[in-house]
Amino acid sequence: MRKSEAAIQPDMPDIAKRALNDPQAKLNWVGMSNLHQPLLLKDGDDVRPVQAKVQVYVDLDDPRSKGIHMSRLYLIVDEHAETRPLTASGLKFLLKSVLESHHDISTNAFVQFEFDHYLRRKALISDNQGWNSYPVMIKGTLLNGEIVLEMSVGVFYSSTCPCSAALARQLIQRQFNDDF
Repeated sequence: MRKSEAAIQPDMPDIAKRALNDPQAKLNWVGMSNLHQPLLLKDGDDVRPVQAKVQVYVDLDDPRSKGIHMSRLYLIVDEHAETRPLTASGLKFLLKSVLESHHDISTNAFVQFEFDHYLRRKALISDNQGWNSYPVMIKGTLLNGEIVLEMSVGVFYSSTCPCSAALARQLIQRQFNDDF
């Protein structure tokens, strides 16, 4: 077959448009995971970019449906990430948008963001500074019309200074004495 003949061949059949003979099972979550997505993060008065791994799902509540449109999920996450910083109200809006994109076959939505949040921190005693990384996970679930938001932050301590543990205890004790 010549190249010009291949170009005029009909498109592949759209399987999603074919009739479904028997109802299928409902699915709790269908979607995409491990999306790499740049986000804007509100940090006080500043807005900072972060690189996140995203999961986004809807349920498949219609047993006659053949599936969801994953491209809709991706495009909604991408549009939200590009146009507004990640906030509680923005996450609620995102969940509603994801669910609305599949309103005819879905009743629930889920989204999760994981990223490292970097902060420049002052040393315990000297005027030196260094970067610390804090792993963050933010989840939003829209179940039966109710939205639940969760956030976790990992706070790990490490130092190369042999006296750092003693310095930390000393500063904690001093602060306790000042407070009480």
